Amino acid sequence: MATKLSDTAYDELLSRIISCQYPPGSLLSEEKLVAELGISRTPIRSALIRLQQEHLVQIISKKGILVSEITPEGIRDLFNLRDLIEPYAIREFGGNFKKDQLIYYLNLFSKEYSKDDYQIVYDSDVQFHTDIVQLTGNTFLCAFYNSLQKLLSRITLICGISVADRVVVSNQEHVEIVLSLLKDDKESAVAMLETHLKEARESAYQAILIQKNRLPENIRSISIDTLR
Repeated sequence: MATKLSDTAYDELLSRIISCQYPPGSLLSEEKLVAELGISRTPIRSALIRLQQEHLVQIISKKGILVSEITPEGIRDLFNLRDLIEPYAIREFGGNFKKDQLIYYLNLFSKEYSKDDYQIVYDSDVQFHTDIVQLTGNTFLCAFYNSLQKLLSRITLICGISVADRVVVSNQEHVEIVLSLLKDDKESAVAMLETHLKEARESAYQAILIQKNRLPENIRSISIDTLR
């Protein structure tokens, strides 16, 4: 039962952190979390230890729980890793994408979305890039990338609501990647992916300058399902 409660606490806290319901840099207390989640201290502490290991919070003795900041250095480090992993996956394993899978993404990214559709856009972005890495069939690499996605999710969220037209441009870039893969042109797909990651990195830098720790109330319910 304790493990189940710990998992429940972890899932709920993770969801609130990656959706920025608990914004980067905010200070939480165990008392606050016990009251809000309706779960006792022991499972919450276990969950917080997991989140600290994933660099999402910092437990500070006698002060509380600090939700990790999004910093330029953190963005740089995360995208440096993406620059290594994702182009490699397409270059070496891009042919493993199934045609119906690519057509699904082509249709998905070709649609027009409103701001109210952010959940769909967010989930499709996460799943597409996760699928790229899963092409490798490397269990350890996929697990490592999933851990990165938990950190990237907040950046993706803030970019989507802070940088004008980023969602539209990002989807267009996704379409170009998919079209290249449908033509079995891995070289073009890699080149477009590298451009896409460069633009995403620059948007992330812009976003943390434009809107630090200020998120609309209607963008606070991002699902953690795509991060499993």
